[in-house]
Amino acid sequence: MLGVNFEFRKTGQLGIDYHGRNVSLVISHVGVSYDSIYKQLKHPKMRRILKTTKQTKRMIFASIDTLSQIAGLKEKFLGYQQFLRSDPSHAKTCRLIQYLEPVSYGKQYSTEEYHETIIDIKNEIVKEFGSQVISVKIEALSETKRLLLWATTNVLLNTTLRGGLRLPSLEYIAVRCILGLEGKSLIILSEFSGGIRALDGVLK
Repeated sequence: MLGVNFEFRKTGQLGIDYHGRNVSLVISHVGVSYDSIYKQLKHPKMRRILKTTKQTKRMIFASIDTLSQIAGLKEKFLGYQQFLRSDPSHAKTCRLIQYLEPVSYGKQYSTEEYHETIIDIKNEIVKEFGSQVISVKIEALSETKRLLLWATTNVLLNTTLRGGLRLPSLEYIAVRCILGLEGKSLIILSEFSGGIRALDGVLK
Protein backbone atom coordinates (compact mmCIF):
# COMPACT_ATOMS: atom_id res chain seq x y z
CA MET A 1 0.00 0.00 0.00
CA LEU A 2 2.84 2.40 0.81
CA GLY A 3 4.95 1.41 -2.17
CA VAL A 4 7.98 0.34 -0.11
CA ASN A 5 9.99 -2.89 -0.09
CA PHE A 6 9.35 -5.29 2.79
CA GLU A 7 10.21 -8.79 4.00
CA PHE A 8 8.91 -11.18 6.64
CA ARG A 9 11.44 -12.16 9.29
CA LYS A 10 11.79 -15.38 11.27
CA THR A 11 10.66 -13.55 14.40
CA GLY A 12 7.27 -12.86 12.80
CA GLN A 13 8.04 -9.18 12.35
CA LEU A 14 7.58 -7.29 9.13
CA GLY A 15 10.81 -5.63 7.93
CA ILE A 16 10.36 -2.47 5.84
CA ASP A 17 13.15 -0.80 3.85
CA TYR A 18 12.41 2.91 4.04
CA HIS A 19 14.99 5.34 2.58
CA GLY A 20 17.90 3.22 3.78
CA ARG A 21 16.38 2.60 7.20
CA ASN A 22 15.23 -0.86 8.21
CA VAL A 23 11.97 -0.49 10.13
CA SER A 24 10.41 -3.35 12.12
CA LEU A 25 6.65 -3.55 12.36
CA VAL A 26 5.21 -5.65 15.19
CA ILE A 27 1.51 -6.53 15.25
CA SER A 28 0.23 -7.40 18.72
CA HIS A 29 -3.21 -8.57 19.85
CA VAL A 30 -5.34 -6.35 22.06
CA GLY A 31 -5.02 -7.23 25.75
CA VAL A 32 -6.26 -6.04 29.12
CA SER A 33 -4.55 -3.74 31.60
CA TYR A 34 -3.56 -6.06 34.45
CA ASP A 35 -2.13 -3.18 36.52
CA SER A 36 -5.37 -1.20 36.25
CA ILE A 37 -7.46 -4.21 37.27
CA TYR A 38 -5.12 -4.93 40.19
CA LYS A 39 -5.39 -1.35 41.49
CA GLN A 40 -9.18 -1.41 41.29
CA LEU A 41 -9.55 -4.75 43.07
CA LYS A 42 -7.12 -3.73 45.82
CA HIS A 43 -8.77 -0.36 46.40
CA PRO A 44 -10.28 -0.21 49.94
CA LYS A 45 -13.75 0.61 48.59
CA MET A 46 -13.73 -2.35 46.20
CA ARG A 47 -12.40 -4.66 48.89
CA ARG A 48 -15.29 -3.67 51.17
CA ILE A 49 -17.78 -4.36 48.36
CA LEU A 50 -16.22 -7.76 47.68
CA LYS A 51 -16.33 -8.60 51.38
CA THR A 52 -20.02 -7.78 51.66
CA THR A 53 -21.03 -9.37 48.34
CA LYS A 54 -23.44 -12.18 49.06
CA GLN A 55 -21.88 -15.49 48.13
CA THR A 56 -24.05 -18.24 46.71
CA LYS A 57 -23.62 -21.98 47.04
CA ARG A 58 -24.57 -22.38 43.39
CA MET A 59 -22.00 -22.84 40.62
CA ILE A 60 -22.14 -19.55 38.72
CA PHE A 61 -21.86 -19.58 34.91
CA ALA A 62 -21.64 -16.05 33.53
CA SER A 63 -21.23 -14.27 30.21
CA ILE A 64 -21.39 -10.80 28.69
CA ASP A 65 -22.36 -10.68 25.01
CA THR A 66 -23.79 -8.28 22.47
CA LEU A 67 -27.45 -8.85 21.62
CA SER A 68 -26.72 -10.32 18.19
CA GLN A 69 -26.92 -13.70 16.49
CA ILE A 70 -23.14 -14.00 16.13
CA ALA A 71 -22.86 -14.19 19.93
CA GLY A 72 -24.41 -17.69 19.85
CA LEU A 73 -26.96 -16.85 22.54
CA LYS A 74 -29.65 -19.18 21.23
CA GLU A 75 -27.16 -22.05 21.06
CA LYS A 76 -25.90 -21.24 24.56
CA PHE A 77 -29.36 -21.24 26.12
CA LEU A 78 -30.41 -24.46 24.38
CA GLY A 79 -27.14 -26.07 25.48
CA TYR A 80 -27.67 -24.93 29.07
CA GLN A 81 -31.23 -26.27 28.98
CA GLN A 82 -29.92 -29.64 27.82
CA PHE A 83 -27.24 -29.52 30.54
CA LEU A 84 -29.95 -29.07 33.20
CA ARG A 85 -32.02 -31.89 31.73
CA SER A 86 -29.04 -34.24 31.71
CA ASP A 87 -28.91 -34.33 35.52
CA PRO A 88 -31.71 -33.07 37.82
CA SER A 89 -29.16 -32.06 40.47
CA HIS A 90 -27.77 -29.33 38.19
CA ALA A 91 -30.95 -27.30 38.66
CA LYS A 92 -30.23 -27.13 42.39
CA THR A 93 -26.53 -26.31 42.12
CA CYS A 94 -26.06 -24.14 38.99
CA ARG A 95 -27.06 -20.67 37.77
CA LEU A 96 -26.41 -18.89 34.45
CA ILE A 97 -26.05 -15.10 34.60
CA GLN A 98 -26.26 -13.56 31.12
CA TYR A 99 -25.72 -9.86 30.40
CA LEU A 100 -26.74 -8.57 26.97
CA GLU A 101 -25.23 -5.38 25.57
CA PRO A 102 -27.24 -3.58 22.86
CA VAL A 103 -25.47 -3.43 19.48
CA SER A 104 -24.32 0.17 19.01
CA TYR A 105 -21.81 0.03 16.18
CA GLY A 106 -21.83 -0.33 12.40
CA LYS A 107 -24.99 -1.58 10.79
CA GLN A 108 -27.96 -1.52 13.16
CA TYR A 109 -29.22 -5.09 13.19
CA SER A 110 -32.86 -5.80 13.92
CA THR A 111 -32.53 -7.43 17.34
CA GLU A 112 -36.14 -7.31 18.53
CA GLU A 113 -37.16 -10.65 17.02
CA TYR A 114 -33.91 -12.33 18.10
CA HIS A 115 -34.35 -10.97 21.62
CA GLU A 116 -37.84 -12.45 21.77
CA THR A 117 -36.43 -15.84 20.73
CA ILE A 118 -33.83 -15.68 23.50
CA ILE A 119 -36.40 -14.68 26.13
CA ASP A 120 -38.77 -17.45 25.00
CA ILE A 121 -36.04 -20.07 25.60
CA LYS A 122 -35.18 -18.44 28.93
CA ASN A 123 -38.84 -18.60 29.99
CA GLU A 124 -38.97 -22.29 29.03
CA ILE A 125 -35.97 -22.95 31.25
CA VAL A 126 -37.55 -21.05 34.15
CA LYS A 127 -40.84 -22.90 33.72
CA GLU A 128 -39.06 -26.25 33.73
CA PHE A 129 -36.41 -25.65 36.42
CA GLY A 130 -37.34 -22.50 38.35
CA SER A 131 -36.15 -18.90 38.35
CA GLN A 132 -32.95 -19.61 40.31
CA VAL A 133 -31.20 -21.36 37.42
CA ILE A 134 -30.96 -18.41 34.99
CA SER A 135 -30.87 -14.61 34.91
CA VAL A 136 -30.91 -12.45 31.76
CA LYS A 137 -30.31 -8.69 31.88
CA ILE A 138 -29.91 -6.09 29.13
CA GLU A 139 -27.23 -3.78 30.42
CA ALA A 140 -23.85 -2.41 29.33
CA LEU A 141 -21.79 -3.03 32.45
CA SER A 142 -19.22 -0.56 33.71
CA GLU A 143 -15.69 -1.87 34.30
CA THR A 144 -16.29 -1.97 38.06
CA LYS A 145 -19.45 -4.06 37.67
CA ARG A 146 -17.67 -6.41 35.26
CA LEU A 147 -14.86 -6.99 37.77
CA LEU A 148 -17.42 -7.72 40.50
CA LEU A 149 -19.19 -10.19 38.19
CA TRP A 150 -15.95 -12.05 37.41
CA ALA A 151 -15.11 -12.12 41.13
CA THR A 152 -18.21 -14.26 41.76
CA THR A 153 -18.14 -16.30 38.55
CA ASN A 154 -16.97 -19.92 38.65
CA VAL A 155 -17.31 -20.61 34.92
CA LEU A 156 -16.91 -18.06 32.14
CA LEU A 157 -19.03 -19.26 29.21
CA ASN A 158 -18.30 -17.87 25.74
CA THR A 159 -20.23 -19.27 22.74
CA THR A 160 -19.56 -16.69 20.03
CA LEU A 161 -20.07 -17.88 16.44
CA ARG A 162 -17.80 -15.20 15.00
CA GLY A 163 -14.81 -13.86 16.88
CA GLY A 164 -13.85 -10.26 17.47
CA LEU A 165 -11.69 -8.22 19.83
CA ARG A 166 -13.93 -8.76 22.85
CA LEU A 167 -11.66 -10.37 25.41
CA PRO A 168 -13.65 -10.91 28.64
CA SER A 169 -11.70 -14.15 29.11
CA LEU A 170 -8.43 -12.26 29.74
CA GLU A 171 -10.18 -9.87 32.13
CA TYR A 172 -11.71 -12.85 33.95
CA ILE A 173 -8.31 -14.52 34.31
CA ALA A 174 -6.75 -11.35 35.71
CA VAL A 175 -9.52 -10.92 38.31
CA ARG A 176 -9.47 -14.54 39.46
CA CYS A 177 -5.67 -14.64 39.74
CA ILE A 178 -5.49 -11.36 41.68
CA LEU A 179 -8.11 -12.66 44.12
CA GLY A 180 -6.32 -16.02 44.43
CA LEU A 181 -9.27 -17.94 42.93
CA GLU A 182 -7.58 -19.43 39.87
CA GLY A 183 -8.02 -22.93 41.30
CA LYS A 184 -11.79 -22.42 41.44
CA SER A 185 -12.16 -20.99 37.95
CA LEU A 186 -12.97 -22.41 34.53
CA ILE A 187 -13.33 -21.01 31.02
CA ILE A 188 -15.40 -22.67 28.31
CA LEU A 189 -14.46 -20.78 25.17
CA SER A 190 -15.80 -20.95 21.62
CA GLU A 191 -13.21 -21.94 19.02
CA PHE A 192 -14.30 -18.82 17.08
CA SER A 193 -13.47 -16.44 19.93
CA GLY A 194 -10.91 -13.69 19.32
CA GLY A 195 -8.81 -14.82 22.31
CA ILE A 196 -8.70 -18.56 21.58
CA ARG A 197 -5.08 -18.62 20.33
CA ALA A 198 -3.80 -17.01 23.52
CA LEU A 199 -5.49 -19.54 25.80
CA ASP A 200 -4.35 -23.08 25.09
CA GLY A 201 -5.78 -24.44 28.35
CA VAL A 202 -9.46 -23.63 27.75
CA LEU A 203 -12.19 -26.11 26.82
CA LYS A 204 -13.12 -25.40 23.20
